[in-house]
Amino acid sequence: MKIIDIDRIYGIESLEDEGLINDLTRAIQIARKDLGLRVEDSICLSILSSSSRLLFLFCLYKDHIKYQTSVSILNFIPSTDTSDSIELKFYTDS
Repeated sequence: MKIIDIDRIYGIESLEDEGLINDLTRAIQIARKDLGLRVEDSICLSILSSSSRLLFLFCLYKDHIKYQTSVSILNFIPSTDTSDSIELKFYTDS
């Protein structure tokens, strides 16, 4: 039997990284709810952040984030803001 560390293959270095993706997913879900968006609403979302680590994780987990948050189009836009914050920009067809 060969044991493969899937997390290492995909570059997930710690539970902190996994937590970051979970926190991002939760923030998107809360923002959707606060905006009154329904699950069936087709939305586009841009995530603005200067975090290179978040960009890396975003690339790995983009499909997972889209599925968990019912987002049809998801983009990451590098920001020049040096704070650790992220900005979510929602767009709808309506």
